[in-house]
Amino acid sequence: MHARNFFIIATGAVYLMAMVSYWVQFPGVGGADGVEPVGVFWKRVQERSSFEATPNLLWGAEHLNIEVDDYYEWCLLVGIASAFLICGFGATSPVLLMICFAVYHMVVTTGQSLLSFQWDYLILETGFAAIFYPSSRSQFTWILRITAFKIFFMSGALKVLSGCPTWTSLTALKYHYASQCIPTPLAWYAALLPEWFEKLSLAFVMWSQLFGSFMLISPFLMVRRVGAAFQIFSMIGIQATGNYNWFNIHSGCLAAMACFYDEDEDEDDCCEEADVADYKRRAVLVLIPGLVFFTSTVHEVAAVFLALLGLVLERSFPFVQLAGTVAFIVITYTSAYGSPLQTPVNSVTTATLQVWVKKVMPIVVPYLLTTVVVRGVWSVIKTVTCTSKHMVLVLLDSLHTAAMTCIALAIAVTSLTAMREVYKNVDRAVPKWPGRAQVMAYKDVYNQKLHVASGYGLFRVMTGVGDNGEVAVPVLVFEYNTEVDPMKWKEIQFRYAVGDVNKSPPWVAPHQPRVDWRLWFAALGNTRTDSWVVHMVVKLLRGSRPVLDVTGVDFKGDRPLSIKATLYHYNFTKDYNATAWWTSKPVRQWLPPITVSKDVKNFLSQRGWSAKLAKKPANSCRGPHTSWICTTVATARASAAGLGVLHLYALLLLAIATTRRLMVRL
Repeated sequence: MHARNFFIIATGAVYLMAMVSYWVQFPGVGGADGVEPVGVFWKRVQERSSFEATPNLLWGAEHLNIEVDDYYEWCLLVGIASAFLICGFGATSPVLLMICFAVYHMVVTTGQSLLSFQWDYLILETGFAAIFYPSSRSQFTWILRITAFKIFFMSGALKVLSGCPTWTSLTALKYHYASQCIPTPLAWYAALLPEWFEKLSLAFVMWSQLFGSFMLISPFLMVRRVGAAFQIFSMIGIQATGNYNWFNIHSGCLAAMACFYDEDEDEDDCCEEADVADYKRRAVLVLIPGLVFFTSTVHEVAAVFLALLGLVLERSFPFVQLAGTVAFIVITYTSAYGSPLQTPVNSVTTATLQVWVKKVMPIVVPYLLTTVVVRGVWSVIKTVTCTSKHMVLVLLDSLHTAAMTCIALAIAVTSLTAMREVYKNVDRAVPKWPGRAQVMAYKDVYNQKLHVASGYGLFRVMTGVGDNGEVAVPVLVFEYNTEVDPMKWKEIQFRYAVGDVNKSPPWVAPHQPRVDWRLWFAALGNTRTDSWVVHMVVKLLRGSRPVLDVTGVDFKGDRPLSIKATLYHYNFTKDYNATAWWTSKPVRQWLPPITVSKDVKNFLSQRGWSAKLAKKPANSCRGPHTSWICTTVATARASAAGLGVLHLYALLLLAIATTRRLMVRL
């Protein structure tokens, strides 16, 4: 499979998984009777902003005179249909990719706290690059490699820079398996592995993230492939023990982009292989004086050399690739740790990593930006020399390639400068090329609107570490009483969240249960930082059907009088013969027993929420010729009634497989 087809289909698949997952939950998460109603949030946005300041598809609801909820669901369905066309028919149209990006941008920017996760912003970052990818693969392949490098390197670096001792002492896995938001059943078995194996596994992951990530941006193809293998292997292990929705799949696909040539092999068919090599040498002779003229530091000169080396040796002999791989591993390890024979792998500290980052990032940043420029110039030269098109078409193609290179360069600058948490002087590492001032001045403004670049770094500080070093995972346990017996409290069971000690951890990926997932974070805060929990409790007391459906709560015919929440510390049981999966110990009261009282109503009204159940208007689509939108939404919702999200995934997978099979036969 060509890099183009692989990446576009993978992007469509990630869009499909994410949008289907959210569409199923929307009524109970962001609907009028949901936990965090989008309509309430959007009303506040409309009062203080405009489309120019806050570009979003939801502005269309007002113009079409449609209720926000119905318009929102219709946009999600359009996005799902577009993603299906990309996956099922292999469509690479930028229009479909723009639709998917616009829809998910709407979801992320209006989803509030339940959609404030790094994997949501990663979809926007790669989705924006995907819009330009079909028409300019060489430059934007490197944009994707930059994103992959950023994900893995920042994830490793921020663990060390956080100062959390569990990472540097290689003891984090002792707590990790149980302290995940929604662990899988395999996490219980992994927690029973011997300590030496846990340390060895973590050492491998840390090395892969800190130093193997640099292999993804190597000028040598074999180096990149080895680096991708490290990352993909790590992602498989993490996904097996934690329900991290589509994130590990997405990250693994980005790492896999390092395994391809910068251009599909059939793109050079118009030129003989010897001619291509000769043209590349000529391109280097043209690029050297131009690039060196704009260099101002030794680091930038080294970056130019690496970028040109990658162009010339992209398809070099395996021996050269192998030598480059071995040299890269030895150099990166030695520069970080010293002699591998004298220094243990767990000797990296915050201070040593900061020193190492200061040494390599001034070379890495200009190297990646120079590579984008070099690939763009080479594409122009190849267009001129390896084509039989008319001169006018060659000129237009060259102008198009030059424009795409400028866009790619601006995206690369925005993406790399999002690494400030790791290297605070990253802005200074950007070469002083023409147009630099304009890009640096406007990149943050547009990034705040479109979210095309973000910083990453999961599990910076390991949770679940008790005062005495024991595993103590914070979990909220909700209970309710009734008017019949107000002294008797019954535990509320959520569909996926940790609660019942005898309940097996679920398999739920690639679906992400937004409420269950966010409850894990709420246990680390309070009702002020996570006020949505109070709103959720009120909706449960009121009997909101969307909230009951999305949480899986079943009162079994009881009518709750009040609900309270207690903070517990959980841990996996340590005996293969144990009947329970968890042990639990109460810590303190997190939420006192609440009813729909005047104080609670005031608490909610301050945040724009109502304690009453929302009433659906008789006619949601009031604009001319818009009734079909509400009909489409209602039909889709009725068709999916009774189906779980995993069933929907299975049906979509079957439909995609059938469609692609028919496409091959035709």
